[in-house]
Amino acid sequence: MLTQGLARNLADTIVGLNLTKALTLLFKQRYSQLTQGISMGRVQSPLLSYIRSRVGISYRKRCETTVDRWNPTRVYITTDEGDIEIPISPPRNEQIELVKYEEEEEEIKQAEPFPNTSDVQSELPFSPEVSMSILESLYLKGFASYPRTRSHFLPMDVIEGLERKMKEHGYMPESFGAGHAEIPEEESRLPHWAITLTEEGIDALARGIIKGREKIVAEYLITKIARAMAPPLRVVTKYAVLNVDGKVERVEWAERCENPEDAIGYHRFAGRPDIELGIYDVKVIRPRKEDISTLYEAYEPSFRVFSNKDLVEWMERHGLGTEATRHTFPVVLRQRNYIDRENLPNQLGEAVATIIDELGLSPELTAEMESRIEKLEKLSDLDDFKSWIIEVTENLLDELKHGQSEIRFICPKEHEAILVNTKNGLFMRCEICKRFYKL
Repeated sequence: MLTQGLARNLADTIVGLNLTKALTLLFKQRYSQLTQGISMGRVQSPLLSYIRSRVGISYRKRCETTVDRWNPTRVYITTDEGDIEIPISPPRNEQIELVKYEEEEEEIKQAEPFPNTSDVQSELPFSPEVSMSILESLYLKGFASYPRTRSHFLPMDVIEGLERKMKEHGYMPESFGAGHAEIPEEESRLPHWAITLTEEGIDALARGIIKGREKIVAEYLITKIARAMAPPLRVVTKYAVLNVDGKVERVEWAERCENPEDAIGYHRFAGRPDIELGIYDVKVIRPRKEDISTLYEAYEPSFRVFSNKDLVEWMERHGLGTEATRHTFPVVLRQRNYIDRENLPNQLGEAVATIIDELGLSPELTAEMESRIEKLEKLSDLDDFKSWIIEVTENLLDELKHGQSEIRFICPKEHEAILVNTKNGLFMRCEICKRFYKL
């Protein structure tokens, strides 16, 4: 263990310090005001390369499937409108009688509870940490309720105030309103509110004061307010009463909505055409087997956001790091300003990862280092291992010296920016915009 510990120290020092110094000099040649070191390491570098390689990648694959499918038995009645399929078992007789129609009306509830913290964390297009940060910012400005809550409800007087503002700014139809929001009596008295925009928040969104990611969250909360006050849909279901082999069968014939303009989301109301009462011929199509062969091309995206746990498991599978150190490397990459809190690379991380790939500082090379280390048993073995590590490092430095990777940083307005240090850390500075930007 002593020998292996010393070998890891040698590998980390010789590879890490030499590549870090060389990479820093490469960056400083382009950005003279840079004082921060640009780090490389035998474990952190393959991890950064892996993170970058899994962002936004997709591939095309060709798939061919052959299946056997049985078409079900289908029953039709023959009319002047054409053959109409009806959901009944095949009758013994060749005719059935349409005796009468019946209609039933029901209300389909649309109003949904207001969201709580768990809802917004799972539904917003951000990580839970980012979602909470945005909601806290809206709360501190007085634009939203407090974001840490288990409640799904608001007091009725608050809902009535939101209704007035929503209709004032055209965010909700006149048919929507507080009267449709179901608030249990015991819930309406609780001190904790569900997550919602305040009246001031609705005003701010309408006036264009809320921008960026806060606007996305505010618009999400607007839809939730409207859904909480949505009126029920009035749906009429029409039934056909049939005489089939002397027995009465009641078949759902058609549906229609009396207030489709109030529908939230997509609803499909369809049915069979009205036909006159009377006797009709029956047509039965028996099942048959058919082979279906499909050849298609599809994209399969491989992008996903990694948790620290995902990254540690990947390092373990590839033999990078040790049980005692693997968990530290995602933190190290964040501290060195290569990835953000969602473990996604920023522009600096992208640039460094590109250089890492060009050098060939791969997981396989790092795993080979680790494999050689684990085979060391005596202190006398260290000299040969050190010679090998120096040779590997010299090859990597030579690749870096002759590399072709272009280092460029682009501001949000697509101008080329420079890399500078400030008292708050590493930033991009755009000479055209005359401002600093986060990486």
